[in-house]
Amino acid sequence: MSAQTMANSLLQIERLSVDYPSSDASATNPPALSLPSLSLAHGEVLAICGPSGCGKTTLARTLLGMLPAAARVHGSCRFDGQELVGLPEKRWLALRGSRITGLSQDPVMALNPVLRVGRQFRQLGSSADRARQILAELELGAERDWLRAFPHELSGGQCQRVALGLGLALEPVLLLADEPTAALDRRTARDVMALIMKLATDRNMSVILITHDLPLVEDLELRVQRLTPGRRTETADPLSSVKQPLSVAEPGPRAPAPTSPPRLALEGVSVDYPGAGRALAEVSLTLGAGSTTAVIGESGSGKSTLARVVMGLLAPAQGMVLLNGRALASRWRPERLPMQLVLQDTFASLNPRRQVRQVLAESLEQAGEAATRAVELLKDVGLDETFLQRYPHQLSGGQRQRVALARSLAVNPELLVLDEAFSALDIPVRAALLDLLCRLQRERGFSMLMITHDTDRLSEVADQVVVLERGRVVKDGPATEVLSLISPTSVA
Repeated sequence: MSAQTMANSLLQIERLSVDYPSSDASATNPPALSLPSLSLAHGEVLAICGPSGCGKTTLARTLLGMLPAAARVHGSCRFDGQELVGLPEKRWLALRGSRITGLSQDPVMALNPVLRVGRQFRQLGSSADRARQILAELELGAERDWLRAFPHELSGGQCQRVALGLGLALEPVLLLADEPTAALDRRTARDVMALIMKLATDRNMSVILITHDLPLVEDLELRVQRLTPGRRTETADPLSSVKQPLSVAEPGPRAPAPTSPPRLALEGVSVDYPGAGRALAEVSLTLGAGSTTAVIGESGSGKSTLARVVMGLLAPAQGMVLLNGRALASRWRPERLPMQLVLQDTFASLNPRRQVRQVLAESLEQAGEAATRAVELLKDVGLDETFLQRYPHQLSGGQRQRVALARSLAVNPELLVLDEAFSALDIPVRAALLDLLCRLQRERGFSMLMITHDTDRLSEVADQVVVLERGRVVKDGPATEVLSLISPTSVA
């Protein structure tokens, strides 16, 4: 790197690598991140792309000084002339937040669950008026006093926008956005990124955007740097090397027509949040054995609330949930095992103190299965046995999601509820997991309730589609019929 380039750069990286020591002295784990070089100019927005497990999130944690204590970092990473590798925590405290701010891929983890949104803004020195202004810019309108809400009262998309607002309130010099739009529908994602781009220009703020949303990157005309496991490559046409179509494998025979009684039925379900109004209003749907129903809608439409009601984690104000024709009591437990939930927030859904082998062994024990099946489960979701010894923090977001999926499959479920389960995954991994789920569904006959804002190839996966808008069902019917009536930007 030339002296002139270094002088004009806010961030310079040379031969940066991060690895974790193996618990097995004879084993050698590949590096979590290997980056020969990277430069970022003042006011520049750079996109980091690459497959799951290539080190995208590890790079963000390195730049925030938030790697686990066991991580070993080598090389050089200079921010505004200051070396970050080996920087004492006291020095990090002066940089983190005020100079370098991160936006997490898991928005729920970024928010304090016991503090209202307004209190969290006040901790950053923002007045209530300034906080409301920021949230309004992020399309959290005046229909609700968002500052009085707790994080658990918000949808995944709403949590992400609040987390984004908290990051922007600090007016950082460098913003590390790790999949900031993964939880948002396309229209909101474009609006959020437009705001970030405007702020980068107005404030001369540099941004590293970690994403797998290649159409968004192309629309923004960003410089792209691609990471691959163990090395970094860059091409004259950066997007050409990362564009891969989302193509689910040719489907086998479709699921049989819904039987009577259906596997799952919701009858007039309504949910109220104190001070926030009605989140679901008289929602009814049915899901047959071996079939898939997709629930789509914009952020805040009630999709995640619906998943919580189905799983018995939230009591409806009125209406019933029936499994195989039997009404389920609110917050029921004995019948929950045949119903498994795969969450969008992969880090929070796995115990950080348990290795993957322990996570899977616990589920296998509940199902009366031998713990030796853990390796088989990992292979089913595209991981090998070396992952058994790893902890959640040693996995990428995509790898954590595959472990979460393996854990759910361990109990041979009758119903799989997927709450934005693949929104944070890159396109090839998403396609591979959808292919896997479709194949396993044909083989085992479980039903799927798929909550998503991604309508790509949905007609190849889902039998029925339900569209939610402000907690109400506005469209419901066969997937091809409903999707033909929907604008790609309206709910996707």
